Amino acid sequence: MKIYAMHIKSSALDPSVLHTLLTILPLERQKKVARYSNRADQVRTLIADVFVRDLIRQTLHIPFEQIGISTNEYGKPFVTNDSMNGFSFNLSHSGEWIFVGTFHDSIGVDVQQCKKIQLRLADRFFSAEEQKQLLLQPENHQEAIFFRYWACKESYIKYVGKGISYKLSSFTIQLGSSSDIHEVHENGRDTGIRCREYQVDPGYKMAVCAKSISFPEHPIVINCEKWLVELGKRIENNE
Repeated sequence: MKIYAMHIKSSALDPSVLHTLLTILPLERQKKVARYSNRADQVRTLIADVFVRDLIRQTLHIPFEQIGISTNEYGKPFVTNDSMNGFSFNLSHSGEWIFVGTFHDSIGVDVQQCKKIQLRLADRFFSAEEQKQLLLQPENHQEAIFFRYWACKESYIKYVGKGISYKLSSFTIQLGSSSDIHEVHENGRDTGIRCREYQVDPGYKMAVCAKSISFPEHPIVINCEKWLVELGKRIENNE
């Protein structure tokens, strides 16, 4: 398992570089990026997509145009190249961070930028146990705990790969006080799936979900500008 966290500032990126990245993507992905009206959303989506494809390209040693990525009926992406059997990935982006996970089995990742939130949302999306635990926290900590739950729950939904058809309130994240790795329970039973939280930026919550008890201690933090330079060199040298 490998976990990557990339910090980006969309306003600092050269438009010509972004145009070059856009040409790397298949036409349907280019259209998806173009549909975003907000430039920051466009940049996050574009860079996250190209970064994942760059990881795949370096693994398979093939050009970008030969990479096959599709989605299941619920929108979870997967690699279609036969030689990538046993390779799964998932990605998420929020604010100034892109979060990516790769594994030999299903994986889900999520990053949430912490903002002002209506805590009553927990009534709709959290299990009864999660709601109880949230309310037991000091009032000034509840917002941070809410986003911890939210990131973990979203990562589990993405691990399962059934999108919004899978009710967020149908399972419980057992947030531990002394560990960053948490059990996921459904119908009162441990599913065997684990969520691992990562602390990279105090303004964000990040979580990874997989059927594993062995997670990287820290994500690999990628400097976006440096990666763009290295990517340009690899493309130029056909590496």
